[in-house]
Amino acid sequence: MSDQINPFTIRTGTLADVPHLANIESAADMLFPSGRLPPDGGTYAAEDFHRAIEHGLLEIAWVAQQQAGFAVAQPDENNLHLALLAVHPEHGRRGIGRALVSHVLQMAVGAGYRQVTLTTFADIPWNAPFYRSMGFIELAAHAQTERVQQILAAEIDTGMYNRVAMAFVSADGEF
Repeated sequence: MSDQINPFTIRTGTLADVPHLANIESAADMLFPSGRLPPDGGTYAAEDFHRAIEHGLLEIAWVAQQQAGFAVAQPDENNLHLALLAVHPEHGRRGIGRALVSHVLQMAVGAGYRQVTLTTFADIPWNAPFYRSMGFIELAAHAQTERVQQILAAEIDTGMYNRVAMAFVSADGEF
């Protein structure tokens, strides 16, 4: 996928990609208002990236010869959980995040998952409102898997607030 202003491609991630992903995540995290992310400033763990790669659940966006963003997913019962989406701010607002989420949705269809879930901030424009624009809906507590509930609880424990769980539900294998 590409656009006229900033052509990009998306491919499945490899182990060679992992050392560069923390820089993208850290740069993307700088866009969040102060106090909204955990104070430790940690990034997604390398072993979790490795696990995603083993299952083909890491997608990398490239602009020219540079990594511009990524999406990492995790299996959760009959669902696929979008664990992290990050686009470097230098490449933001060009459709890369939307394309990465679309790739995760297609990955879910291909693997037979029932829905794609995620957790996000309810009030930050490039979070819940962005996902809503792609067809995600907020999940009531009774509709959340145990794993999604655990993720939300852990986020609250780290000081994050105003978080919601969302899902994109498959209708007859089509997202």
